[in-house]
Amino acid sequence: MLLLGFVGALQAQTILSEKAAIALALQNHPAVQASELEVKRQQTLRGAAASWDPAQIYQNTTADPDLGMFGTVALGIQQNFPSARQTAATRARFDRLAQVAQARGKLTRREITRQVREIYQHLSYLNSKTMLLNRLDSLYNRTAAMGAERYQRGDADLAEKLSIENQAQRIRLEKETVGHEIAFDQVVLGQLLGLGGSVQPLVEPLQYRSFSLADTALLSRSARALVSSSLVDLARADEYMERSKKRPTISAAAYGQYLANGLVYPGWQVGVNVPLARKSLQKQVEAAALATNTAEAEYRNQLLNQASEMAHLLHEQEKYDILIAYYNEKGRVLSAELLRNAELNYRLGERDYTDFVRAANQAAGIEMEYLENLYQLNLTVLALQAITEQ
Repeated sequence: MLLLGFVGALQAQTILSEKAAIALALQNHPAVQASELEVKRQQTLRGAAASWDPAQIYQNTTADPDLGMFGTVALGIQQNFPSARQTAATRARFDRLAQVAQARGKLTRREITRQVREIYQHLSYLNSKTMLLNRLDSLYNRTAAMGAERYQRGDADLAEKLSIENQAQRIRLEKETVGHEIAFDQVVLGQLLGLGGSVQPLVEPLQYRSFSLADTALLSRSARALVSSSLVDLARADEYMERSKKRPTISAAAYGQYLANGLVYPGWQVGVNVPLARKSLQKQVEAAALATNTAEAEYRNQLLNQASEMAHLLHEQEKYDILIAYYNEKGRVLSAELLRNAELNYRLGERDYTDFVRAANQAAGIEMEYLENLYQLNLTVLALQAITEQ
């Protein structure tokens, strides 16, 4: 009841932090629900590991030289008993199937978590971009007012006045475009969370993220690696099950004999079912062994691919770290100084509008490039986390 109340409150206020959004997505997403049901299905099948053949109810009539054509009539029931080894092998296989389903479920949860995080990162990027555009909008509005004053005094022509106003309008249009992107992300986030409508995420300005090289040791225990290793265990269980088919099984029967003279005698029978087509069974065992070798090779290949992907992502992280460090050391100061000088010189009439726009665009380009590099760095970190998290 508390959980339902919590979810209802979230839907009413539709303001979600990233952590709360992830929890809600993992609760509502159909892919997560499907993976959980698959685990339960395999666990349920484990209870049916013993493979019982249908019981055979039979009637047998035997001629007798003294009692005639229908001298002896037998009515009985026969049952083949499952091999204990085959039952154990089947139970182990269902256990491995449940582990595969659990591993795939973890991978599904990691992917959904990544999707939510990426949306929040994009919203943070757009939020920071909006803040920058607001600063530029304020700057161009002040400049447009200066241009209008200069035009009234006759110090500037009409083309300069209109150019300044056009530049200010361009910034406002860009802000409007960013606003549409934010609204679209909110709708996508609402669909991902299973709320059916737009949500209002709690978004902070874009922050620097990093990935520790110490986390690379988690690669072999990641959700992706766990799926591959569980498939190896499943292949081994299949091989063990094929080997168990070569074992004999027991059958038993109970029956009653009715003689033509009216006498009735009970009877019983015990037998051993021995597989005779052993060559065929051996080929199935060999094929299962090859399947195990294939699964092991695919597991090693999965680890190799993850290591290659990680190396590429670590290189990308290093590249963006260098660019961001340059901005922090020089770009930030340069951008601020360009904007300050451009506005001051235009106000004092020491520079014309063309020089102001050139300097303002250069400063805006530095800031936009920084935001883009920071955003791409954070996406790279999210990708690194996705291939290492369990």
